[in-house]
Amino acid sequence: MKSFIKIVLGSCVGVFLAFIVFSLISLAIASSFTASLSGGGSTEIKSNSILSIDLSIPMPDKTNNVESNPLSLDNQTFVGVVDAVKLIKYAKTDDKIKGIYINPGSAVAVGPAAIKDLHDALEDFKSSKKFIIAYGENLTQSGYYISSVADKIYLNPVGDMNFKGMSISMMYFKNLLEKLNVKFNIFYVGKFKSATEPFRSDKMSPENRLQLKTFLNGMFGQICADIAKNRKMTPEAVKKVADDLLIQRPEDALSYKFVDQLAYEDEVLTDLRNKLKLKEEDKINFVSLNSYYDGTTLKKDFSASDKIVVVYAEGEINDSDSHDAVIGGKSYVKYLRKARLDKNVKAVILRVNSPGGSAYASEQMWREIDLIKKSGKKVVVSMGDYAASGGYYISCNADQIFANENTITGSIGVFGMIPNLSGFFKDKLYITLDSVKTGPNALGINTYFDMSPTEANMVQKSVENIYHVFTKRVADGRKIPIATVDSIAQGRIYSGKDAIKLGLVDEIGGLEDALAYTVKLTKLKDYRLIEYPETKPPLEKFLDKLSGKDKEESLVKAAVEKEIQSLAPEYISAKRLLLNNKIQARLPMVLYFN
Repeated sequence: MKSFIKIVLGSCVGVFLAFIVFSLISLAIASSFTASLSGGGSTEIKSNSILSIDLSIPMPDKTNNVESNPLSLDNQTFVGVVDAVKLIKYAKTDDKIKGIYINPGSAVAVGPAAIKDLHDALEDFKSSKKFIIAYGENLTQSGYYISSVADKIYLNPVGDMNFKGMSISMMYFKNLLEKLNVKFNIFYVGKFKSATEPFRSDKMSPENRLQLKTFLNGMFGQICADIAKNRKMTPEAVKKVADDLLIQRPEDALSYKFVDQLAYEDEVLTDLRNKLKLKEEDKINFVSLNSYYDGTTLKKDFSASDKIVVVYAEGEINDSDSHDAVIGGKSYVKYLRKARLDKNVKAVILRVNSPGGSAYASEQMWREIDLIKKSGKKVVVSMGDYAASGGYYISCNADQIFANENTITGSIGVFGMIPNLSGFFKDKLYITLDSVKTGPNALGINTYFDMSPTEANMVQKSVENIYHVFTKRVADGRKIPIATVDSIAQGRIYSGKDAIKLGLVDEIGGLEDALAYTVKLTKLKDYRLIEYPETKPPLEKFLDKLSGKDKEESLVKAAVEKEIQSLAPEYISAKRLLLNNKIQARLPMVLYFN
């Protein structure tokens, strides 16, 4: 009888908890649905407003394409760099927006091309004669670079400014692996292809050091030149401040003319009220980038029959279906095929922001792009922060390639890694393995036994064959002799600016430039813009995970990995390299400039 009562009570509690959870989710869905019904323009933009740009909020390439916390019901919009640039441009002629207020934040998680795009968009905004004010408590290099276009830069009197130059650090696991008795069979082509270095060396190779130093010097030189122009200084003077760590106190930033005034937030707000002709007690109408996105209709013409499709390829490339910030080869082949088979689609713009990944998936996407071109449709590529290795593989066959000056591209090379854990099992776990086989290679390639010379030779030949195919794709797509491609390939990375000189890129420009070129190329007068993939709001992503539609990751696993990514990005990068058992075409690192 007691057991029966326990079961009944337990069931009642379970039903009650399920009801509470269901009610909360239903409420969230209703809220989201109501917002979606109102569509664009749901947030009212008041007159005499200031557009507030908080650089500490994650900003992906495409709006909402972020690895959001799957345990959160937050339905916040994460405005992407592409839309942020459009909104800043729109604000130029929006009579309700009187100026822009930049909050640089303590960290800006955007890549090298994105900070340049935002900087240039703000610089263009100034031609409207509207004001730009920036206020920082802790100014990072990237935050300061974007803010340097401001008419006036404020720094808190007890704040901090970090301006020291750029660097890239890499973690090496060779000594650890030796201690653990874990051996790696490593195969690669390209003397600059450094993705495998952390597993076969304890320091940078001369080739890797050269390519990284060349890129950093080029990018930081351009940053110093832009800051010098904005602040009426010389590039040499700007670089000296970084090299000698001359800014150690807020007063130093003022002394070296990096900021205009040391002030507290209330003093900055007083200045803003004066610009808006408000009284001290009046509230300032700040409009966040999110609210401006929700409240502004960036008009799209849905009446035209002709279409231009924009495919956002953002994230690492893998062989499966797509999920947050990952390019699933299977999914993207479907997007490209859908565009090819739609007779109303006249052109495809591929927006690439990827360090690469699976060589196999890259080839399948290349194939679909080739078929699009053979069907008579135009293909134009716009590169973001990265279009390297596999990211360049899927780009090289386009009719025209646009890149940012700071885009990291090239890295034309491939590699494969297969660990041998037999020594680790024996020496550390006291586990031994044995087998019976019909021939020397019957076991196949696995992580429990060492590879035979025949197997190792087979994998190396496979890597070399894929490299040959890769370089041929580049040679054919860019109309460059294959011998020339091989000489500039070898896994070496290039900035977008240098890639133009080598024939790997055609023009410097962003997505808007690529669109303008595409319209001119197709001679379209009226068209509608279609975007793939359709990015779901954070709440809908959560419900998909809850219902099991998103099988890529469990809720807890995704949340934990997201937290680890912020604390130890090297661990996640190494993990993704190790778990991918196929030949890869990818960049060894992702660069953030802070």
